[in-house]
Amino acid sequence: MIIELLKPINEEEFNSLKSKKRGSIGEEIQIYTENLGFPDLDSTDIAIIGISETRNSFFESTHFNLSNLRKEFYQLNLGKWKKSISDLGNLPNGETTNDTYHAISELCLFLREKNIITIIVGGSNDIIFPIFKSYSNFNKKVNIVSVDNQFDLHQEEDLLSSRSYMNKIIIDDSSKLNDFTNLGYQRHLCSPDEIDLMEKLFFDYISLGDLIGDHKSAEPILRDAHIIGLDMKALLDYKTKVEAAGIEVLGPIDHSLFKSIYFFDPNGHRLELAVNTPISQEKMEKIQSLAPAMLEEWDRTKLPPRHTGWLHEKELGAS
Repeated sequence: MIIELLKPINEEEFNSLKSKKRGSIGEEIQIYTENLGFPDLDSTDIAIIGISETRNSFFESTHFNLSNLRKEFYQLNLGKWKKSISDLGNLPNGETTNDTYHAISELCLFLREKNIITIIVGGSNDIIFPIFKSYSNFNKKVNIVSVDNQFDLHQEEDLLSSRSYMNKIIIDDSSKLNDFTNLGYQRHLCSPDEIDLMEKLFFDYISLGDLIGDHKSAEPILRDAHIIGLDMKALLDYKTKVEAAGIEVLGPIDHSLFKSIYFFDPNGHRLELAVNTPISQEKMEKIQSLAPAMLEEWDRTKLPPRHTGWLHEKELGAS
């Protein structure tokens, strides 16, 4: 069976991940380990699978720490919805990217036939293509939503990659695509040809600025989607552009709340570009509770407060 390709989370990682917080996802989630065995799929509504396939990423890729994401995710409150979540472990890379694509497609098909929603974490955006191919025998056409600063409709290459996967989906002979919507595009990163193609095909797109001004506009779009892709390449993309101009860049630096890159402008002023990263509600509430005391100490001493020094453990540990 295709699920036999999945590898369990090792016991050491499991012990560091399992949340003791009451009402958290980590308290209720089923996790695939050697000791616990494979979760019961008949009682699973949502399945999480970690991957690391980035060999066909056109854009610069860094190792995605699946363990850190799991740790933060498990700390989140479960909420009032009655859905059972199972972490099915990780899918190792195949000998070739096509081997990985085939495994992803078969896994998505297998889980969907069991009415299980699949969340794939990690990898690069080209894996959306094999996810789409898993719908080849689906009785409806497919709606795709991409949260990305670009359209990824590049047409001048044969290779399936993170910047061409949507073009491959559009021309795919299955003709299963019904609609494609981009959320968060930035016009200066998209070619005029891509914008023209989006308009000719009557695909919708909402800019990052419009989305920030009215985030609720995305809700009905996301609700009708069969596939949702979320791309976090924006920060590394800017790093590449700045370095291409001959400017030294520091980072990305992990500040727990966000990741940043730093560089100097022509006048010698240090600039920072940052993107937010996920943080548990518990940590956010702790930070907010400490804010008044931190402000009072800074006002009194004019020295950096150290109340939230634990937030900087990652960046200091990496230095």
